[in-house]
Amino acid sequence: MRMTLTNTGTNSLPICSEDEGGWVVVLEPETPLDLDKPDSDVWIIGDKPGMLESIEQGLTAITHMAKALLTAMAGRHKGRQGTGPAEVRVTLHNRGEKAVWVIPGDTTKETTMMPLEELEVLAAGYIELRELGG
Repeated sequence: MRMTLTNTGTNSLPICSEDEGGWVVVLEPETPLDLDKPDSDVWIIGDKPGMLESIEQGLTAITHMAKALLTAMAGRHKGRQGTGPAEVRVTLHNRGEKAVWVIPGDTTKETTMMPLEELEVLAAGYIELRELGG
């Protein structure tokens, strides 16, 4: 996938994938990030339930970094009001040649992004991206 992502929320967000041997990066607020990961078909933005366990099982090289990042993120959210998942607010720009399936945390507003399309996404907890046409 090739995407430009802009975190329009106020907290840093992890982006990770188990593809390409596993990787994780941080998406800072209001700073566009160009990611070119041609061999990564599935990306997770935010804190998807079960994601940390999945990373620990399959990706020993990045487990400590991802765990520290997610633990810090969870710690920031413990003091906030409400009991639901944190809000994830991201602008996505699909720079790749394939469509991308965008799955917000609650899965009720799934959509497909075409190449060169830009989309504002608001989700509870996380956003999952899946490149189509493997």
